[in-house]
Formats: sequence, structure tokens, C-alpha cells
Amino acid sequence: MDTNLKETVNQGGVSNPYSIDSILQSLSWNNSEDVIALGLEKARMIYCLKAFFQPISPIYGKDTWENCARVICEKSDDILRNYTEDMLKWLQDLTWPGAQQILDRLLNMKSTSMLVSDLDTLVPVLRYIEDEQWLMNIRQLLDNPNIQQHLKNDTVKILCECYDYDD
Repeated sequence: MDTNLKETVNQGGVSNPYSIDSILQSLSWNNSEDVIALGLEKARMIYCLKAFFQPISPIYGKDTWENCARVICEKSDDILRNYTEDMLKWLQDLTWPGAQQILDRLLNMKSTSMLVSDLDTLVPVLRYIEDEQWLMNIRQLLDNPNIQQHLKNDTVKILCECYDYDD
């Protein structure tokens, strides 16, 4: 960072262009393609992905989610296995920006042990709280045979019955 920019940052005039807040702001769909491209480039260098899961703050929100999902979905199965629980939360509502990208990425995972474990934990809870929509969204993951064959039988049964809930 050049000296003038450091001085401005230290005086509180602008935020650090490499801060996570600055990167997330640059991922807004309201920005130009050039700003988004630069934001994506910076975001790809961030090791911990936690900040990219549906960030909300006074300075950015759902307008960043599509590009956050893009950053997440570019990662390898090996990296994403630590974030499958966060990815499943995104499937609560498939109309949320980035939700379809996250679903598609989960469907294409080959290394599914953590995802299967998270599903085996989450699905019974969703049944208990009667979150039919989230269950129906998650049910689509059964299209990946690698996921379906490793789930507990009870989990598969709940997912297959999710259309049968009474209102």
C-alpha cells in the first residue's frame, strides 16, 4: 500500500482496500464489472471462506451473495468439506442470490463425507421443526448418488417423504 493511502487509512478517510469489508463491498451486483472482477480476484486469495457465507451488514448484503457463492463454488471439495454446514444453510430458500450455485456445487461434490454427516444431523431437526421448504430443497441432493448411498436410511426416508407433510 502506498504511503498516501496508508496515511488516509490511518486518518479514517477510507477503508483498507484489502479488508474483508472492502472486498465484500466490491462483490455487489450494483458495481461495474471491473470492480466486481477485482473483488473476485481479491476474494479468491482469502483462505478462510466464512465471511463469504451470506454476509449481511449495514454496508453490504444480499447484493453480494451471488458473487460470494461464485467464490465459494470455485473451491475444491477438500476445502469445501469444512463448510458444508454453511452451504446447507444457504439452501433454506432457493430464491436467495447464490443458492442455486451452492446447490449445484453440492450436487457435484465427489468428497461427501462431511456433507453426509451434516445432512444426517440437519434433516431430522428440519423434520422436527417442520421446515418443509428447506427439506424439499435439500432433497435435491439425493440426485448425487454418492450422497444418497452414504446417508443413513432414516435421513433418506425423511427426505423422500418431505412432500407428504400435512399443512
